[in-house]
Amino acid sequence: NIAITDINPKYVWGGDAITINQADLVWVDHVTTARIGRQHYVLGTEASNRITLSNNYIDGESDYSATCDNHHYWNIYLDGSSDKVTLKGNYLYKTSGRAPKVQGNTY
Repeated sequence: NIAITDINPKYVWGGDAITINQADLVWVDHVTTARIGRQHYVLGTEASNRITLSNNYIDGESDYSATCDNHHYWNIYLDGSSDKVTLKGNYLYKTSGRAPKVQGNTY
């Protein structure tokens, strides 16, 4: 198990926990993310294929939030061109939006 935490939490645009761009056959499993400045997971603008996000814990509790409610807004952002993504068994805690935000022709 891996924990990725405290990446510029007081800056709403302060950085992403995990960015995947133009990748194939990536499996992210049993990872905890917390106190992240921006998105917890991002699939970038280039196509990523056969990506699995499973059994992850996204802790959205934050003293600094875009909506001023101590709930993280930016969580999972899938922006690539024709991304192929599987989301299974993930737990999102104290989030208020974009969970997931699916853009374009991602499926």
